[in-house]
Amino acid sequence: MAAEATAVAGSGAVGGCLAKDGLQQSKCPDTTPKRRRASSLSRDAERRAYQWCREYLGGAWRRVQPEELRVYPVRYLKQIQDLPPTGLPEMNLLEMYSLKDEMGNLRKLLESTPSPVVFCHNDIQEGNILLLSEPENADSLMLVDFEYSSYNYRGFDIGNHFCEWVYDYTHEEWPFYKARPTDYPTQEQQLHFIRHYLAEAKKGETLSQEEQRKLEEDLLVEVSRYALASHFFWGLWSILQASMSTIEFGYLDYAQSRFQFYFQQKGQLTSVHSSS
Repeated sequence: MAAEATAVAGSGAVGGCLAKDGLQQSKCPDTTPKRRRASSLSRDAERRAYQWCREYLGGAWRRVQPEELRVYPVRYLKQIQDLPPTGLPEMNLLEMYSLKDEMGNLRKLLESTPSPVVFCHNDIQEGNILLLSEPENADSLMLVDFEYSSYNYRGFDIGNHFCEWVYDYTHEEWPFYKARPTDYPTQEQQLHFIRHYLAEAKKGETLSQEEQRKLEEDLLVEVSRYALASHFFWGLWSILQASMSTIEFGYLDYAQSRFQFYFQQKGQLTSVHSSS
């Protein structure tokens, strides 16, 4: 989803407050630096991410300082609750889905789900993936829009990408997006992605079949749980945008869509856990 803030994963959000894809810029939410699960943030990863920004990205990225690539909390629920009365049904969604309580449930789930903090793209949707017609090497795909990259939980970045399979933002009629739940990647499609990811992440390592299988299973669980965080974040973001954005887009429709998918996928995870 095109956004004016970077992605959140349970209790934290990456980066700061950037506007993307031509949508109206919003005021940066008040944030107070807070390091959660700091042990998962690798200093080596921080150094490599900083060097990568300096080497491959242009513009302001060449002036960024390491301390600017950090995880910060976003309190969208409180922002929504503090909105002045507008006659719009924003608060109805909060009450309908008991979002304050549900955020607590989501945090507990993610705190029990190991996921390394890494350098993430945070917006891997089809509009930011280019298929090169004349690639210079074996890499025929190119990611763009790196200005929203920063630290985040790995599971969020991959889970968010899988969620974006469902949404088409080129739809030209109200609400200016189209959701196709059947387009969510199947387990086999997810494994195809995960196996290629692990092939790069574990390059040079020799893994037994059992080790490979365990890594794949763990990453499937990690990504499936963090996909919930993607739905939750963009749902809250969209409720907030409904009260402030001048862009013609069905923000409340989109928020309801994301929360419907959130609870649907949460139910599927619960069913799988109960039957295993």
